[in-house]
Amino acid sequence: MRNRWFGMVAFGLLLPAVGMAQYQPNSRYGSRRPSPRQEMVEQAYQIAFGRYATPAELQFWVSRPANDPRLANVNTLVAAHLAWLRTAPSEQNATAQRALHAALNGVAGIDSPAVIHNAVVDMLAGRNGGGYRGLVSYLEQPQVRQWYVGLAQSANGGQPAPSTARNEMVEQAYQIAFGRNPTPAELQFWVSRPANDPRLANVNTLVAAHLAWLRTAPSEQNATAQRALHAALNGVAGIDSPAVIHNAVGDMLAGRNGGGYRGLVSYLEQPQVRQWYISFAQRSSGGGQTAPSTARNQMVEQAYQIAFGRNPTPAELQFWVSRPANDPRMANVNTLVAAHLAWLRGAPTEQNATAERALHAALNGVAGIDSPAVIHNAVGDMLAGRNGGGYRGLVSYLEQPQVRQWYISFAQRSSGGGQTAPSTARNQMVEQAYEIAFGRNPTPAELQFWVSRPANDPRMANVNTLVAAHLAWLRGAPAEQNATAQRALHAALNGVAGIDSPAVIHNAVVDMLAGRNGGGYRGLVSYLEQPQVRQWYIGLAQRNAGGGPSNAGVNKQQMIVGAYQTAFGRNPTAAELQYWLRQPVQSESALVAFNLNWLKNAGEEQRATAQRALHAALGNVGGIDQDGVINNAIVDMMAGRNGGGYHGLLTYLQQPQVRQWYTNFSRQTSQNNITNAYLLAFGRYPTQSEMNFWLQMASRNDPRLANVDSLVAAHLAWLRGAQAEQHATAQRALHAALPGVPGIDQPAVISNAVTDMMAGRNGGGYQGLFTYLQQPQVHQWYVNLAQRSQPPAPAPPAPRDARHGWNPLAQQFEQCFGAVGPGCEGVSSGPYLTPARHNPDGSTTLYVSVGSIMHDNCCLRNGPSAVWCGSHEDQNVGRVLSDETIHRGGHCAMEWSKAVYNSRDHRYWIVTFPAYTPQHPGDDLTRVPNRPATIHFWSIFPIAYTGGETVASRRLMAPSGTALDWDDVAFCASGQFRERHWAGPGSWGICK
Repeated sequence: MRNRWFGMVAFGLLLPAVGMAQYQPNSRYGSRRPSPRQEMVEQAYQIAFGRYATPAELQFWVSRPANDPRLANVNTLVAAHLAWLRTAPSEQNATAQRALHAALNGVAGIDSPAVIHNAVVDMLAGRNGGGYRGLVSYLEQPQVRQWYVGLAQSANGGQPAPSTARNEMVEQAYQIAFGRNPTPAELQFWVSRPANDPRLANVNTLVAAHLAWLRTAPSEQNATAQRALHAALNGVAGIDSPAVIHNAVGDMLAGRNGGGYRGLVSYLEQPQVRQWYISFAQRSSGGGQTAPSTARNQMVEQAYQIAFGRNPTPAELQFWVSRPANDPRMANVNTLVAAHLAWLRGAPTEQNATAERALHAALNGVAGIDSPAVIHNAVGDMLAGRNGGGYRGLVSYLEQPQVRQWYISFAQRSSGGGQTAPSTARNQMVEQAYEIAFGRNPTPAELQFWVSRPANDPRMANVNTLVAAHLAWLRGAPAEQNATAQRALHAALNGVAGIDSPAVIHNAVVDMLAGRNGGGYRGLVSYLEQPQVRQWYIGLAQRNAGGGPSNAGVNKQQMIVGAYQTAFGRNPTAAELQYWLRQPVQSESALVAFNLNWLKNAGEEQRATAQRALHAALGNVGGIDQDGVINNAIVDMMAGRNGGGYHGLLTYLQQPQVRQWYTNFSRQTSQNNITNAYLLAFGRYPTQSEMNFWLQMASRNDPRLANVDSLVAAHLAWLRGAQAEQHATAQRALHAALPGVPGIDQPAVISNAVTDMMAGRNGGGYQGLFTYLQQPQVHQWYVNLAQRSQPPAPAPPAPRDARHGWNPLAQQFEQCFGAVGPGCEGVSSGPYLTPARHNPDGSTTLYVSVGSIMHDNCCLRNGPSAVWCGSHEDQNVGRVLSDETIHRGGHCAMEWSKAVYNSRDHRYWIVTFPAYTPQHPGDDLTRVPNRPATIHFWSIFPIAYTGGETVASRRLMAPSGTALDWDDVAFCASGQFRERHWAGPGSWGICK
């Protein structure tokens, strides 16, 4: 290009960074609604410690920076608490004591030091996830409960409690691994081990040592498995038979539920596993067919039970046990089950039989479960992989309360206890999809519409595709949105006053359209049943129904806080709260509308709100604190996405395709910032290892990567201690600013340039030194210094003709003709960077676009007075439209506009131009016909380009993978696009 693009007005918002506002801690008592962060902190404390956070703890966490990784979600905060808990003995004891009281309330002796110590060990071992909630869940398991009751009784007056912590640990490990106490000799062996024996670091390490030893001890294996069978299946005949014990040993050594005695007991107590072992025991004790004689037989039987809920036929059993030893399907039970489930997808008869067995196992006695409609629905859920798929997964899924209720209702309708059952599988699918999407049956007209669709209608491929079609339609149907949300509210919050108020329904619609738990009716019901969500909606309903506290001031304060959370994602400051308490506030929605209108002129609040939404929606995505990403989020927020403000932006960002776009954009922005910062600071591209390092920093939202300037500052600080990089950077700047000057590689010249660069000339670094060297007096001084260091050889005069690049209108040689930027300089500042790379051999690597080729050719024809064709125009002064059209006759304005938009849209490629010498001082300007292309200018209609080209520009061809405007395919090296993308005037293609 003849001149720089950044005389144009820059797009986007450049806003000063602000910190996240601190959250005001709300009371957790009464009906006041806490902030989302407060709710998360309270929830995490309950999970980790079984208590509320103290005011000081609550204040500490809610005031953490927005990018604190511990506060990404409840799970990360709980993990932080559990890590800290390992260093806090006092809190360990208190948490364990709370868990003991919650799980074993009323048992004497649970406050004894021995019991609390044992509970602490189990808690820190991570039982059922660790922390308070995990320990309570663990203590409620029957065998664990019984063991702790016994320990508490012994500590309360029974047999003497263990006298030392090591004794207790050894006894506990034996109970977990073998289901028995150690013998006196075993106890003596372990308690006398050296203090640094790694096996005795804690209960877990000792259990691991026992389980490793157990693999070598067949006698102990049999005895442990037998104890587990008696504990889980007490009284079942045949559990002492060799075949049953052998099978139990196999499951125990396979590590079921952690392995060992306790893991095997837990595994055997699962309903479907229990039933399988009972049947196996009966057969093994003479109550059925002869027990399998080999481990392979047992594995095949177990896999058939898991996958199909039945035993294999003799032919099936014979087929599988005769498989080669290296058949990968027979590696273990899991691989065989996976093979069965894959086969099941192509076996409709087995599908129906398996689903029917699962229905009878989970819904025994319910009328109508054998109807075709119910079985068809169950097959769909089974093939969808519910709870792992197959018979066992479907049984587990059907036993969930809400799923069980839905199937019972469906079975009643299908058996004549409700409306007439659907007559075809297609009818059933339509009914199921309506139930999932809208929480209702289709009307007769709707049912008729869908069942009459052509067989190849992709929406009718299965229930999921039809639900997806309904949810897409739902976005444009406000009446159905409200009705569906209202049905979900009644299903999840039945009896709560105020759930029919417009504010509550509106909020539920927003959550539904945001795709909570999959979206639609069923997803919204599932979302509303989450305890914290349920509580929030109840509070909102009470406020809108007048059922909250009678104090009007408190209600008003809740409305103000709710409105600030919706609009800004934060609580109001004390001053803001006091202001609004004195003002008339009609409703929460009215205050939200006021806040969103005010937000239009509040740059700092826009940035802070967008940043909060980004962290809430994309907390684990790196680079979201960069200016480019935040500015883009501001644009989306102010465009009113999903209602605008914090809540709307958060909802918008949570949509899968939007999240993916921001993830990609954040990474691309990071890469661009890193590349541009290296070019500005060092005059070179980053190496792959450097790029990887900074991308890793971006994933941690390192503040140095907020924008190009902050990263350049970090590079310049580092440059002070990197002598080799100083010399290389200075040398690159010398070659760029004084190309072709002999002697600039002499040590004296480079040393002087390093001194000027490190003195911070024009900002320092490569760009600063390059700019400084271009000043006439500095340029001349360095030329003289270089000449003194190495006198230049005389050069013959260059011929002034088109072949050698002479431009008679501009009275100069044209170099890097067709590239973006003036001459061979590229564009190194402004919003659309296309910087140059000056190579040691004198060549220059630059960006080229169809627009830059058109503009350079136009300037060649019209001279330096055309639009942005002068070689010395001030690139920092923007032009008005009249300057480009009236005063200059509009010459080259369209070509200039295309070049700008090509840079903006990244529709360019990279070309290396050769070093220029006195014999060949410029590019070949011999004129040739132009390639076909178009320009869009102030119109959606394309204008054909007819301005011609030169030999130099005709050689510039876009490589494979380059994006070009829709009609610029002739500039592809292949002459073809491999794909096209339609977007109106901005349509583009990708070169083949």
